[in-house]
Amino acid sequence: MPEPTGLARLTSFKLVVSDLDRAAAFYRTICGFAQSREMRFSVGGRPFRDIILQNDPRDHELTLLAYDDGEAPDPGSVILTYTTDDLDTFRLKALAAGGAEITRERSLRLGQWHARIAEFADPDGNILQILQKIEAAGKQEWMP
Repeated sequence: MPEPTGLARLTSFKLVVSDLDRAAAFYRTICGFAQSREMRFSVGGRPFRDIILQNDPRDHELTLLAYDDGEAPDPGSVILTYTTDDLDTFRLKALAAGGAEITRERSLRLGQWHARIAEFADPDGNILQILQKIEAAGKQEWMP
């Protein structure tokens, strides 16, 4: 058995929202998440309800959390980065689900790979950065 290191490993993301059901509907639409469970809990004396969303048990979870007192952080204080295989279809789904495009699509090159990238806001104003990797020059349209 390996020696304990005390290091932490990221297992999930918690996003504080103002309307839990609206946020869950949005993320189910744009990510295809299924609800794995719903809980009531309290941290630091503040009770909340959360919904845990996940595509596959091997993937990270996205937990949406709404405090009973209704207070949520300012929009944009968290940025979630996702990848997609079709940025155009994602855009349509996000807008139809109540999201907004906040940054015009542009190209990104990091080392050997290229991507199309754009930012969107969920219904609470949280920022989603969406990347579509472009496999190889000539296989997909490239924006200079």
